[in-house]
Amino acid sequence: KIPREDEEEEPVKHREIKLRNYDPEDEELKKRKLPPAKPASVEDTVKEQLEAAKPEPIIDEVDLANLAPRKPDW
Repeated sequence: KIPREDEEEEPVKHREIKLRNYDPEDEELKKRKLPPAKPASVEDTVKEQLEAAKPEPIIDEVDLANLAPRKPDW
């Protein structure tokens, strides 16, 4: 991109380098290496999801009078 004469060129901002999987040999880059990540515990989340998935009984007893077909009142 060629800047126009009336436009001012903005300074380029570089991102901070974060080394997660790369083990650098350079001393300058070793300072930027991130510590190894620790996995989060998901036991509580799984327990809550399992409890929420349990079906609740809708009807405790079956009333036989409601199961029989009704006579139409015409």
